[in-house]
Amino acid sequence: KNVCGLNPVPDVPGYKKAVIRPQPDVRLGAAKARVNTAAGYYETGWRYEDNGEVTYTVVIPFDAEAEVYLPKKDGTTEEMTLTAGTYTFTL
Repeated sequence: KNVCGLNPVPDVPGYKKAVIRPQPDVRLGAAKARVNTAAGYYETGWRYEDNGEVTYTVVIPFDAEAEVYLPKKDGTTEEMTLTAGTYTFTL
């Protein structure tokens, strides 16, 4: 729930909508989670690259969406709404 940041939206049943707010930690290096929900499999993960950037991966199941909040190196947050699919971001 915290390291990979995958949580349901309480007022939307069956994980049709999720919030993804990972909390990367350089001491761990990388983390990945895969959760089977009523809507299908969600996957989230991140890994630190050699240059200090973080690569995030997000998989959202068919007919679902997620509010995604990705922390950036400068302390700000990249915010987006994603629909079903597989996404990779390096920040």
